[in-house]
Amino acid sequence: MKNILKEKLKKAWCPEKTAEMIRTKIPENLESREKGVPESPISTVAAFESSQWQAFGLYEHDDFRILPSTVTFFDNLRIKKLFYQQSYDGVEVAVVASLLSGAGEGKFGIILGHNTEQSPQSQNFYLFTIDKTEHFTLQKIGRAGIKTLVNEIVKPGIISNFSKVHLRVKSLNNFILMYANGELLKIASVDEPVKGGVGLYSDPHISVEFSQLQISPVTQEQKQ
Repeated sequence: MKNILKEKLKKAWCPEKTAEMIRTKIPENLESREKGVPESPISTVAAFESSQWQAFGLYEHDDFRILPSTVTFFDNLRIKKLFYQQSYDGVEVAVVASLLSGAGEGKFGIILGHNTEQSPQSQNFYLFTIDKTEHFTLQKIGRAGIKTLVNEIVKPGIISNFSKVHLRVKSLNNFILMYANGELLKIASVDEPVKGGVGLYSDPHISVEFSQLQISPVTQEQKQ
């Protein structure tokens, strides 16, 4: 009788299942808190200062242009990556991305979590992008290759015009929160806290203008 009772208890309590329930519960709680939360009013960057950005392997005026209020990536064969040189323990980035030209499925978006002291910085970071096929993705870029963490379709009604989208991404400890036009798209759990710099990205063969940039540190109060 005791052996039968032990077996029932063993089946009822499964460490793996319990751990999985905990992992899935955290994003749900975080999502309920984040819905309807406005962008952080604390902004350290609200304009583009060319001396604060680095573009490895690119040429200003041929590949991109930086003005105080905009960054434009030009339509050519190169991948465009522009890295801001300030590092954050937690950060929120918002920017308006306008697709000026280009055909196909070209992606554009926000870089997150690169090491500002590493050279080249273009080897390790997270990349949140969107494209005209109504997909958004989150990828981890590293020396070993590219790992796709999220690849989903944007829900109907969030984006009416994929040629102009207000993108926003936030890092909260081990979570990356992705938004479009003020709507939360997805919360992704990653292996370790996301720390480092931020940046902008576009695929080859498209021209994209980024404007209304806001970069804000995530405070301890926001993390709780």
